[in-house]
Amino acid sequence: MQRQLLIMFVVLSVLAALAVPLSADQPAGLDPVHFQINAVRFDPSYYYDSPLPIEQMAGRLAEQWRQHGVNTVFFKAYDPIYGAKYRTSYDLNVMTDYGRMNLLGYVIDACRERGIEVFAWLPAFQHRSAWEKRPEWRVKSAGGGDYIPTRDSHLLCPAHPQVRRWWLGLVDDILKNYPGLAGVDIAEPIISWQGEGCHGEDHGHEPGIGGPAAGLTETLAASVELIHRHERKACVTSVASAHFDGRLYTASEQRRRTGFDLHAVLESENRPDWICIELMWQQWSDLHRAPAVFTPRWTRQAARTVVRQVNGRAVLIGHLELTSFESQPVDGEQLAEAILAAKDAGIEHIDIYDTHLLEVERAWEPLEASLRYVPTKKILVCTDPLGENDAKQVATLVSHFKSDVRLFQFDGSDQAGPDSLDRFDVIFIVGVDQKAVWPRTFLRKLARFEGPLCWLHYGLDQYLDVAGEDRYGFRYHGVRHDSTYRTVHYNGRRLNKIDSDLNAAAVTDSIVCRPLAVMTGGPEPLPYALRSGYFWYIADLPTAFVTEGGRHIVFCDLLHDIVGEDHQSQKLALVRIEDVSPMSDPESLRRVTKYLRSRKVPFSIALVPFYLDPESNTAVALSDRPELVEALREAVRVGGTIVMHGSTHQYRGETTADYEFWDTMAQGPLFSDSEEYVRQRLIAGLEELRANGLYPLCWETPHYGASQLDYGVINEFFSTAYERRQTIDLHGSDQLVPYLVGRHTSGGKIVPENLGYIPLDRPDAAPLLAAAENNLALRDGAASFFFHLFVDHQALKDLVSGLEEMGYRFSSPQLTAGTVQAPGYGQGPQEALGP
Repeated sequence: MQRQLLIMFVVLSVLAALAVPLSADQPAGLDPVHFQINAVRFDPSYYYDSPLPIEQMAGRLAEQWRQHGVNTVFFKAYDPIYGAKYRTSYDLNVMTDYGRMNLLGYVIDACRERGIEVFAWLPAFQHRSAWEKRPEWRVKSAGGGDYIPTRDSHLLCPAHPQVRRWWLGLVDDILKNYPGLAGVDIAEPIISWQGEGCHGEDHGHEPGIGGPAAGLTETLAASVELIHRHERKACVTSVASAHFDGRLYTASEQRRRTGFDLHAVLESENRPDWICIELMWQQWSDLHRAPAVFTPRWTRQAARTVVRQVNGRAVLIGHLELTSFESQPVDGEQLAEAILAAKDAGIEHIDIYDTHLLEVERAWEPLEASLRYVPTKKILVCTDPLGENDAKQVATLVSHFKSDVRLFQFDGSDQAGPDSLDRFDVIFIVGVDQKAVWPRTFLRKLARFEGPLCWLHYGLDQYLDVAGEDRYGFRYHGVRHDSTYRTVHYNGRRLNKIDSDLNAAAVTDSIVCRPLAVMTGGPEPLPYALRSGYFWYIADLPTAFVTEGGRHIVFCDLLHDIVGEDHQSQKLALVRIEDVSPMSDPESLRRVTKYLRSRKVPFSIALVPFYLDPESNTAVALSDRPELVEALREAVRVGGTIVMHGSTHQYRGETTADYEFWDTMAQGPLFSDSEEYVRQRLIAGLEELRANGLYPLCWETPHYGASQLDYGVINEFFSTAYERRQTIDLHGSDQLVPYLVGRHTSGGKIVPENLGYIPLDRPDAAPLLAAAENNLALRDGAASFFFHLFVDHQALKDLVSGLEEMGYRFSSPQLTAGTVQAPGYGQGPQEALGP
């Protein structure tokens, strides 16, 4: 039979055409939304010749930035020489013409209308007016004179108590007068170069560079604390200096030469939210006269070093410039290449200097694609001979991101593993068998891998024996079986841990290694998740013993950082009315539909087209229940989505009480399992639904049980399933996913269901709400549940209200693209959604 294709590219405009809007705003989409800071530097000094009135100029610039994908602007709020570009009467400040005209206020307003955040960019501790009027505040050289590295330098010593008080007042002044600012960027805070500066009084600190460096750190910490008191974001921008051979300075080398102590700043209780690092390949090419070493491609290796140095302690932004140097010109194509290199190395967020150069060099167009670029990560998941199920579950979770995943399972021999690890961007090691011996040849290759490496559970001792015990700043103390560790603390949540297996470790170097989650309940707290630069460790198997709202949430959230693809924070919720069959009560369905419609909540209906009960010899089709069909069509008209929930939802027993594609007696696939068997059932069910004007958008496997063969056939019909899908042919391997995943290892996009249901004998929303509360630890997780019509409807109302009070917004399977392919399906999306 010829098969026609129905393609449903579902967008919000389809929902807007429905009879009733589904939310006060538009419903939240299910697909992850990439979070990238695309920032530009704006120096108003370059725009004094603009013929436009100031308000029009601000609007034109903001619109240009929006069109080119910019979402953050660093506004140079004062020029160290000429003064403030904002209105101020603060002590020692002077205003430029743009300051008197309030350009900053106009830019903030124009950007706010276009969804762009504005930061006040403050060159750190440089101010000509203060420098001239307070000579005792100046940075001094080794000879006792004023430290003036260039003729435009007017450096103030941040270790000086009076400078600190004045500086904090300056920051406070701009934040009070401009509440629309998203934050403040403290740019290039240094007090010396190569030991030539800041040899004045130690101001209570140790003599020499150590004292002023500590003073600089304290002033930065005080600045961050002040910015946070104003409930704004704090950013610090610093240079990444390079040796002649391309190696970046270590953090300690940078501190000795400039006084900027990266680790002290990031270890402070008042650490910045963002750290912006200048990756200026052209500057070092010019300085070292090494054009063969310093190219846009150099940015990749430099970015890898910076990722390790920052170690996740702040949002990392790569600062790149279109600025040309004497011996090293730069064009838009080279800047775009450097941006791509930084992103490939794991720096997702980009800051470009500057808007004027981008216009003059006509570089906006070649940059657009690079700013929007999200790299597809090549990912390797390796496991031991017992780890197939868990490795596949990791691979499924990773498909939440742009990824190309390869699985490799060792067979217990001395295999070398994949031929080359260099072609992978991220590697996961899934240790399931405590007794497994990992090939040392493979472990040696792994120790040389330069990208993100995440080790789960067993086998870490074998790896550290090869890589080095002290390499990552923690000590591994071995396996424990201790059921007293029942809680994992992460992102302010207490997550349940029900398995007794764990691995004990202790941090030995807090700068190199950071605990991200902690297990409690036992004799002493133990790290559950550790990060050391590009190395990550999870102390148990997060794909095993998974419960609603449990500790698997830690790993699922950290995947954003491990894979290097951040997503915007979303609180999504989904509700599915479960097990609707020809024997369901249409009035009950209408009552639930009416309630959900009144709350503007989109919903799904898991629909079984045929009811069978062999024991009573009963067979009923939807066509035999016109009143129920009408109630279903009404539900679709007001925002309901039909999910095909099998054809009969039974194999031997009664519909909805039995499986359909799984044999519970044999605890495995059906004896009669075949592609043709599955295909015939799907075709029969789809034809019955179509005959009644009902068109499913996705699939749900009855009782979440089917073989891998069955899923292959189901995927031919439905691109999307709304379920927990089995990873292997083993009962209980159905995987709870916390968010939409692009491709399960058995195929198909999976819409999550991860809260379970309200049982008939205990119609209480509290357990599901508690799990949903824990799901808030995920930056873009979903709280998804199903509800039976025969359960007390008050429990549904309590659950919907409780989720909304937590800030969840309801979504729908309609809000992700999908296809349904079946005989006779040739109609378009509007007909599929209902009249």
